[in-house]
Amino acid sequence: MVLTKGRDGKYGGGNDNLTAALASYNLAGKTQAQILDILEDATIGAAGSDDLMWTGYINVIPRPYLNASISKSTVSPGDNFEVYGNASSDYVEIVAISPRGGNGAGMEGLYGVSIYTVPIYISANALSNNEVGMEEGHPSNSFYKKIKVDGVADAGNYTLLVLSREMDDVYGNSSYKYIDSILDLDGAGPELGAIDVSNKTKAEIIRTIENATINQVGTDDLLWTGHLTVFQPDVYVDDDFEDDPANHRWNTIQEGVNNANEGDVVYVYAGDYNENVIVNKSITLQEEDRDNTIIDGNRNGDVVNVTADNCMIDEFTMQNGNYGIKIFKSSNNTVTGNNASSNNFDGVDLQWSNNNTITNNIAYYNSIGIHSCHSNNNIISNNILNLTL
Repeated sequence: MVLTKGRDGKYGGGNDNLTAALASYNLAGKTQAQILDILEDATIGAAGSDDLMWTGYINVIPRPYLNASISKSTVSPGDNFEVYGNASSDYVEIVAISPRGGNGAGMEGLYGVSIYTVPIYISANALSNNEVGMEEGHPSNSFYKKIKVDGVADAGNYTLLVLSREMDDVYGNSSYKYIDSILDLDGAGPELGAIDVSNKTKAEIIRTIENATINQVGTDDLLWTGHLTVFQPDVYVDDDFEDDPANHRWNTIQEGVNNANEGDVVYVYAGDYNENVIVNKSITLQEEDRDNTIIDGNRNGDVVNVTADNCMIDEFTMQNGNYGIKIFKSSNNTVTGNNASSNNFDGVDLQWSNNNTITNNIAYYNSIGIHSCHSNNNIISNNILNLTL
């Protein structure tokens, strides 16, 4: 709207400026149409006014957005992980591509490419507050998908793509709203003209999807890329198991460690494990769910004591020990994503140990969060500490 005063140099009934002309009106809570009526009434609609008004319109199109995260970086067959985030479209599609490409057995154990269509929802808080909530500057149009990895899914590094078609409601320059209309997963259809990806490599499938969506001229499609490793454990531990040595299944973590060979993965299902674990061989100790996979030291000794080199300890809760995790005369280990809290002395303790990586751990309510003694060249980063007992 553009306004100009008349020949008397005043707005409406004699006001020098628009603020004065609108002073007697309450604009709070008014709609756009109501405000336009008020402006007309205070200016060109006033008796005897020769003010002039021009009205034009512009459409403001929201900028499309897509954010996504994966709840885990590694999973084993039979386990679950979550993909979640925000998007400006009404649904997103998650495409999981096997390390063996289209010829593999993917997340669902069938084709090498698995596709999940996930609706967008607006948060309950945003609706109850009669407004659109905001997350990282975007409306809280959220999506969430829990995906189970089939027991026969390929092991290795998967690429996960999250796709969002935007204003034109189709992918690229096609007429298709769903990616499975563009991709032929098994070489037998389903759509005439669909691109056969059943024998393509993972890299070729990624390029095919990019070329059909975000690389099209004039498209406003969005694509997010993430990665997830599916690994095949060598030894399984569950506090509900009956010991089964022939199938490498145990009900204590220490039995699982004892059964493992150098380089093995010991996978620990959620449960309460009241024990003190000694890791004296180069293995990966991997949990199902950090918050519910709890090793309790019973206030007697260290919860986990690592004495071997080249170990990985990933996402456990370690509590009620002298040390949550102690690395003693041991090098080249990775300790990541653990919660080593409520221990007598240190959450994580390094003694005479070099070249270790300690990242993304939580260490609350210990005498010292992370302590290093006579140890060199260790990477200690992105940990959350609280020294208060």
